[in-house]
Order: sequence, then structure tokens, then C-alpha cells
Amino acid sequence: MIDEAKYLVVEAKGTETPILFPCWMNHSEIAGARKVVSAGRVRFSIRYQKVDGDGQYYDAGDVEPNIRVSCFGQSIMKDKSGNPIKSRPEEDAALIQKSIIREEQ
Repeated sequence: MIDEAKYLVVEAKGTETPILFPCWMNHSEIAGARKVVSAGRVRFSIRYQKVDGDGQYYDAGDVEPNIRVSCFGQSIMKDKSGNPIKSRPEEDAALIQKSIIREEQ
């Protein structure tokens, strides 16, 4: 599993959508003509749980409760005012988390 990537949050048809991509790519390459709301880096970490008190830690197996998403940083891309496009750490992390979780049916 990739533990760090870059991301953009773009707005299309009134909906904010995250786009994840490798760190070696530039935000501007991915953005193209899209309306960029925020940009930065995203880090994933897996939470582990102790099983049977044996002192060993095991991956609990379910994606939803075990992957932690952290967003940070900013892009060198500029907004219309000439300021760097920044991440919105909590809001972007929640959006990305929601996009990678399977919906319960």
C-alpha cells in the first residue's frame, strides 16, 4: 500500500471530488483545466489491534476502521489571487476517507 501521495480536490458539477496521484507528479499536471479547491499531500497509516493478548499486533483486516488519512501541505500552484493552493487538513482527510471506504449496503 502507498503510504503517501499527492492530491487535489476539484469541483465539478457542484461536487468536490478528491484525485490521488503519485508524489513524483505535479499538481498542475493533474489539474489541467479543472477548478481546484485544495491541494497538498496525503498520508495513509494503518491502525493495528492486538489479538488474543499474545503481544503480537495484527492488521484487523477491515479497511474502514483501520486506515487513517492525514492531509497536509500546499501546492506550488497558485490561485487567482497568486497565493499557493493549500490543503484543508480535516475537511480533505474526511473527503478522501469517505471516497476510499466501501459503502454499506
